[in-house]
Amino acid sequence: MVNGGLRIGQVAKRTGLDVRLIRHYEKIGLIPLPRRSEAEYASAGYRLFTEEHVQRLEFIKLARLLDLPLREIGELLSCVDDGCCTSAQPRLRGLLAEKLQEVDRRITMLQGLRDRLQSYYQRLPEVDEGQEIPDCAPATSPIQCAFGEAPLKISIGRSAPEVNNPLTLQRLETLHSKMSNLEGKR
Repeated sequence: MVNGGLRIGQVAKRTGLDVRLIRHYEKIGLIPLPRRSEAEYASAGYRLFTEEHVQRLEFIKLARLLDLPLREIGELLSCVDDGCCTSAQPRLRGLLAEKLQEVDRRITMLQGLRDRLQSYYQRLPEVDEGQEIPDCAPATSPIQCAFGEAPLKISIGRSAPEVNNPLTLQRLETLHSKMSNLEGKR
């Protein structure tokens, strides 16, 4: 502690946050500007953080661990600054409910990806690279060469139709567009 405050390195050590991140939070207004130690020139003094700064940074760290965006964290801190837990807690509860729904959607999408990966993995023969593959004929497409045959049905999200034909560039662009539309609706 220097002159009644903590230097930024000490705060970083206590909070587990990088010094640059603490400066960033200061720059965007999530933490108030710390006072500076006395020096011949005002800009030459060290930033002196208080216990209040440390608590605020610990709040930010916890909120980021919950994947809350900085804008929302700022709004929550404004509620806290106003001394109003009755607005901060319901607001946080709503944000957490939204995050839970988002995580559930991601889990569903990842489970679908895992299922597709497992299916393709199981379809491929167990051979080393360069080893001859039984019944290997000249491939007519990259998909046929790498996957051994036409790909399995592809489904993007709950409402997208399944595609049975091998992928073409046009079909990939269509699927990408559908994925973007589905993401936009969420």
